[in-house]
Amino acid sequence: MTAAPNVGAHKDHVVTRGGPLVASALDETTVLTDRQWLAQEIGSLTDEKIILKVSEWAEQKRYLPPALTAKPGHWDNSYTPYLTEIMDCLSANHPCRKLAVQKAAQIGATTGILENFVGYVVDHNPAGVIYITADKDLAKIAIELKVDRMLETSGLLHKLGAPVAGSRRTGNTGTMKEFPGGFLLGFGANNPGKLRSTPAPFMLLDEVDGMPDVLGGVGREEGSILGLVEARTRTYEKTRKILYISTPLILQTSKINKLFRQGDQRYYLIPCIQCGHFQELIWRKERDDGTFYGIQYEITKTGRLIADSVRYECVECRGHMKDYHKSQFLTQGRWEATAEPEEDFFYSYHLSAFVSPVFSWEGAVRDWFKAWDPQRDRVKSIDQYQTFRNLVQGLPWEERGEAPTFDRVVAHRRPRYESGNVPNEMSVAETGSPVAVLTCAADCHKDRIDVEVVGWCKDRQTYSVEWLHFEGDTDTPDPWNEMADLIENRTWRADDGREYMIGVTLIDSGYRAEAVHSFTANYE
Repeated sequence: MTAAPNVGAHKDHVVTRGGPLVASALDETTVLTDRQWLAQEIGSLTDEKIILKVSEWAEQKRYLPPALTAKPGHWDNSYTPYLTEIMDCLSANHPCRKLAVQKAAQIGATTGILENFVGYVVDHNPAGVIYITADKDLAKIAIELKVDRMLETSGLLHKLGAPVAGSRRTGNTGTMKEFPGGFLLGFGANNPGKLRSTPAPFMLLDEVDGMPDVLGGVGREEGSILGLVEARTRTYEKTRKILYISTPLILQTSKINKLFRQGDQRYYLIPCIQCGHFQELIWRKERDDGTFYGIQYEITKTGRLIADSVRYECVECRGHMKDYHKSQFLTQGRWEATAEPEEDFFYSYHLSAFVSPVFSWEGAVRDWFKAWDPQRDRVKSIDQYQTFRNLVQGLPWEERGEAPTFDRVVAHRRPRYESGNVPNEMSVAETGSPVAVLTCAADCHKDRIDVEVVGWCKDRQTYSVEWLHFEGDTDTPDPWNEMADLIENRTWRADDGREYMIGVTLIDSGYRAEAVHSFTANYE
């Protein structure tokens, strides 16, 4: 071994090892003694900590094994760029206090947001973390399969252990992880007893729509899991982070959708590769001129998908993008808030599967075909349609009985047929039988009679054949004469050549009952 000569041997010798040379204003080497160099080094020390963002920590420390992803290796924010801003809301120096993520499946949200944040806390920003899912068993499974694997592959398992030397507690169990400066506890929402006595600054609620609405044995104000979580973080009001993440289920009871609407409602906008117009990727939507934009596809004569035909049509220029363009436009995307949050520092995000690099648009169309008959252009499975809406679109399903949305109307539409014609070809195709009988339902008003003629076929399936109005004072004979002509003389031709007359007529007598009874007496 060769040592540098005279290092620190005399006070007037140049320091060439153990510290940098210091340049003077004349760019000449300044001579330092060992004591001077040591004093300089100590003086340069600072207690200021470099605060990383969660996304920065992930790229430095997170490793994804092949068993977890189709793209193993060190975490790369450019692969799922839509997750970066959401992750960073959980960073130590970010103002966000509450974060709601309403998501589809297969977009990497649990891995990229929840797991990365746990690793960030264990390694970089230690504090208490409470992880809550539907029940304790699910919490244990999630921690053992997701968190433990993440800590192991990221080289952080050594940080787990007993909090005090000699303690009998391991500090590392199925639902509890202790590390210097913090802990991770897993709870089930259906057993909140321990949660009520365990405050923590960080709360992670995974699949919140699967949790019970009201917890038993307590008053309603703190009986909901959301209210209980709020209460457990009040001590840390200025530093807390509450993450709600879930695939939505039923609109009327969806917690994540309610939370999303309470936040600032952010959507990920991507630029069209042809015109540059920023837009949210959606399934499809109708323009004012009757054309559609969004996911487009073609089918064969037998109803099979032509895979190469799947593309996305821009709302603005009507240009097309293919699935392989995702790597081009996703990294140029941006989040845009669309509402004022109900409280400060409440960020909320919606993510559909259409932005996922691992779920293709072709896959989305094939999932759609499980719910939709492309040949008959009508819904074939309401259950599959709900699954598509929840897991692919990342939207809640609206139960029947509510005002219909465009999607629900489209799901129940039939191919067009002309008013006044009996659609037997359609009836045979859809029900296996032609129309068996026509009925007439009439409603009497002061100045008119409203009439609907309906065709009935197998399994009580119906087709509206014609809607009519007979104008005139219903205390006079004129509208009733038209009604009589309809019942006694009018015929309707079907598209297969058959002719029908009305078989049964029903008239509502809630208004002008005497006039109605007088008319129906003619047919007794």
